[in-house]
Amino acid sequence: YTFDLNAGYLNVSKIVGDVNIVKSFSNMTFSELVGDIKGTIDNSTFAVYNSVFDLLDVNLTNCNLDLDNVTIKNIDIVCNKVQAIFLDVYSEDIKLELNISNLEYYNNTPKPVGNIYIKNVGSQYKINETVKHSGIKVE
Repeated sequence: YTFDLNAGYLNVSKIVGDVNIVKSFSNMTFSELVGDIKGTIDNSTFAVYNSVFDLLDVNLTNCNLDLDNVTIKNIDIVCNKVQAIFLDVYSEDIKLELNISNLEYYNNTPKPVGNIYIKNVGSQYKINETVKHSGIKVE
């Protein structure tokens, strides 16, 4: 699935297949997704709920990001002026570039997370002790 959206709202549930977001200025919500997500999202709210997939690779600018109850093998996110909340997010590798962004990360179950790499430029982040991880590296 390929999306190139200029405005509006996109709410998709029970989707099977990879999602390519060419460019989006729209609010996007995905739930029960089985497929990878790649793309560029600006001035929007981007949310993924109740999903299991291999790759989340997105660039976000002036966005709200909400990940809730997701298991993603690899996460690679570039955040520019983003408010991000991760709740029950599990991954083998999490790579975050936070540029003037805020991240709050909480988990409610003891399922472990792999390595977390954060490139932090003028950002705030809180990774609660409930997030059991193999290791965390902050630059």
